[in-house]
Amino acid sequence: TRVMTCGDTLTYCVTITPSGGTVVYEWTIVGGTITTPPGASCVTVKAGTATEFTLHLKATRNNALCVIECERSVPVGSPKAEIYAINATRVLSCGDTATYCATVTPSTGTITYEWTITGGAIETSPSQSCVRVRADGGSFTLHLKVARNNALCIAEADKTVPIDAPSCAVTPFD
Repeated sequence: TRVMTCGDTLTYCVTITPSGGTVVYEWTIVGGTITTPPGASCVTVKAGTATEFTLHLKATRNNALCVIECERSVPVGSPKAEIYAINATRVLSCGDTATYCATVTPSTGTITYEWTITGGAIETSPSQSCVRVRADGGSFTLHLKVARNNALCIAEADKTVPIDAPSCAVTPFD
């Protein structure tokens, strides 16, 4: 079974047994949106921002002589964002640059990126999946905010990177 996250779409169908007769379908949803006409045996559903949606069907058969009702609750997950370094083993010093990228799960839908930094500088566009940053001090913290499906779903991640600060020692000179 596919895990749905906010903004995802999936089609649901009903099978009524025994078959036969004239059936009228009436679908409703709580926690999402039905994006196709609700009077067919199948509907396409768009998950909302809640942790689940409930799809309800009321079907009548033979001029409302028989009424059948059923429903299905579907959990809705949130997207996840992670930050990773292109060269993860490299130790950064003050003034060095490094590239960091985002992994968004699931990666479907329209994704927008918004990077910010404290203790350094972003040298490339902050609206791309990867950014090049410059280390300025003892550490920097990258913050990533990603939005899926026209900002319906938001995920955030932070990564703090220590900087190998230069050091010195003053000694007497004879």
